[in-house]
Amino acid sequence: MARNPVRHNCAQPHQCSFDVRMKVLARSPLTKYLTPEEHQALDAHLTAWAWAEGDPIMMTGEEVTGSYMIASGRARITHDTSDGRELTVDIAVPGDLVGPLSTGPAPATETAWAMETTCALYFSGEALGTIVEKHPQLAVSILSKQQTRIAQLTQRKAGLVSLTVEQRVAAALLYLDGKLGQKRRDGSSLLQVRLRRDDIAGLAGTTVESASRALTKMKKEGLIDSGREWISLVDNAALERLASGLSAN
Repeated sequence: MARNPVRHNCAQPHQCSFDVRMKVLARSPLTKYLTPEEHQALDAHLTAWAWAEGDPIMMTGEEVTGSYMIASGRARITHDTSDGRELTVDIAVPGDLVGPLSTGPAPATETAWAMETTCALYFSGEALGTIVEKHPQLAVSILSKQQTRIAQLTQRKAGLVSLTVEQRVAAALLYLDGKLGQKRRDGSSLLQVRLRRDDIAGLAGTTVESASRALTKMKKEGLIDSGREWISLVDNAALERLASGLSAN
């Protein structure tokens, strides 16, 4: 059996240094457009929280009073299906936001699980309202983020109808590569997260069995390499052709 090459994340579970917070704010799509001085002003409104592997960051339906920006670690974002299954819809990485972007209490529409020791910066709804007043550019970023979420949901629904399972699995792998890919000496790109087959199935909108068959075929054709809870992309160009409906060869 191939060795799992994914490294363990070195998070600091009970504190988040000033330098780490500044790097996260500079990286996040929500706040990267602000100046370093504005990042420092924003930092005064933030608190740091941490969770151990397997802990829930928030649960669907519970009333939450703010949002979390992942500072270190990874979080699995899931939705519950009508038949009681838990469907992975995203994996949050440092800089990503978890929870509703609201200035007041709002029900969580998704569940977030810490995949490893995870630290996040917390924006309370009240603080978010104050921040937006002082930093109009942040309001623009919030609106853009909400529009992106709607567009992704629409694209996902359209893909379930128009794309094959292999296309959707290839697209899911490429999406994860954009967020988590780490180039290796042999030219492949390791997805730096411990992935379950049902994570890929959820992201691709298919069953675990169908996702597993697609992954097995991709591995036989030399597009990916994989082992227990890890995947490495070997031929991105072929995966892009496959995702777009063209022959992988």
